[in-house]
Amino acid sequence: MEELRLILCDIDGTLAVTGQPLSERTRDALNRLHEHGILIGIASGRSVPQQIIHQAKRWNLDWNFDVLIGMNGCEVYNHINKSFSNHFLLKKEWIKEIIDLMEPFDLNPFMYYHDVMLCLKEDEAMVKSSLRNETKIQMAKEMSEYYSEENGKIMFRMKEEQMPEVEAYVQNLLQKKAVEVDLACFESSAFYDTYVKATSEATNRANTVMINILDVIWIII
Repeated sequence: MEELRLILCDIDGTLAVTGQPLSERTRDALNRLHEHGILIGIASGRSVPQQIIHQAKRWNLDWNFDVLIGMNGCEVYNHINKSFSNHFLLKKEWIKEIIDLMEPFDLNPFMYYHDVMLCLKEDEAMVKSSLRNETKIQMAKEMSEYYSEENGKIMFRMKEEQMPEVEAYVQNLLQKKAVEVDLACFESSAFYDTYVKATSEATNRANTVMINILDVIWIII
């Protein structure tokens, strides 16, 4: 325990069974870690301000999590100094491109948008997510609502049997894009510089999250 400073856990399938409350055994373990002065945080695909900022209260814990990482690394909340930061959000034009690319599959795109879950239709999967995350559903009146501002991610749910078709489709698009990028890099030094910069930023995403976590630790130490 002496060398242990921070524990980060996912929620669904890790701290709790998906859709189920926190067990007494897990609550007891978290309380014991907290009593030993170990920092405890959550790393989740959910939104920090919409959902996991309230997770300690939902689980009837008498203390708050020290760090919260949401949207798969796009959001970082440091409870020690009450700081919140966004990292590597999808640009508006990227979100539109993703939606356009997925249009052939007639799916129900959704995203965490302000204090709601934005979607096209209120299907069974959305209702379950709404109840599980305690977040209201809002149906988009126009597709442009999805890309009215930058966002951490946009999601598409589908049946398992549809996955191979979608994966093959995306893989084919990526291969075509790779050829286009190779040609563009060869023909334009300016494009090559932009591409290298974008690749570098994507690679640094995990490092940025870890730096924010280390900041929390150093504040305590």
